[in-house]
Formats: sequence, C-alpha cells, structure tokens
Amino acid sequence: MSRILIITGEKQNLNGIYSGLVQRGFDCSTVPTNEDVIKQVRERAPDLVMLEVSGQSDSGTTELLQKIKRARQLPVIALINRRIADRPDIDLEAVDDFIIDSGDAGELVLRIKRLLNRTGSTESSEVIRCGDLVIDLAKCEVSLSGQRIACTFKEYELLR
Repeated sequence: MSRILIITGEKQNLNGIYSGLVQRGFDCSTVPTNEDVIKQVRERAPDLVMLEVSGQSDSGTTELLQKIKRARQLPVIALINRRIADRPDIDLEAVDDFIIDSGDAGELVLRIKRLLNRTGSTESSEVIRCGDLVIDLAKCEVSLSGQRIACTFKEYELLR
C-alpha cells in the first residue's frame, strides 16, 4: 500500500479525491499548508506528495516544493483547481506531474501509479515498515523518518 501525503489549504475541498484514493488502496493523510510540512514528510514517510494548488496563496508553493525535494527525493503531483488552470503565473517546474481537478479520482489514480512506477517508489513485499523505520530488503537500505541510515552488514542483518 503506497502512502500519499496530501498538502491542502482546505481539507473539505478534497473529500471526494481522498475517499477515492483510500477506496483504491492508498494510505492517505492530509496536512494543511500552514503546518510544518517538512516535519510531516519526515514523520509520515510518504511514497508520494500531492499538493493542492488552489491559487489563493500560491506564493510559497515553489519554496515549499523545493524544501520537500531537499528533505526527501519524493515524487510530487499537483492537483490544480479548474478555475486557475489557465493562469500563466502558476509555476509547475518543481512538480513531477499535475492534473486539473475534476473531482474524479480515476485519472488521478492512474497518474499516481504511473509516477510511483516511474520513480521506483512503489511499495514491494521486500520492504519492512515498523513506525518510522523502513528496511528495504531489495536495496539493503535502512531509513528512519525518511533519512537513510548507514549500517554495517552485521547491524543490517540484526535489523532484518
């Protein structure tokens, strides 16, 4: 089950999208844009970040996306409000993909799956999770709160 962190200005705007993603097997959690998003990215260890772009307070969107990319190399998909889709001042350079919000989760799910497959962020049976601790058996990597931990072979074997 892939984890998606949804960054939104107003949670009620995304109720249909949220429930559609959960019904399709995604583990979703939302965080308001005014919270410490980077802390949430580290604590929740998502596989993908979805950012709602509503046009109301997008001045810090680019900076926020750059901070997310520095904290963890995560794929980011932007969900753009239909009313502002044609605005030339929307900066989508830092996102990996975007979709115009239609209220239907079908196309969004396809784009999320494609993005997760392309970036190799799909959850496999070779990943062990225990809270913030993630052990990737295929890559022989250990991470805690999204930060990779250097381990000796013996330490890795003990964790496994």
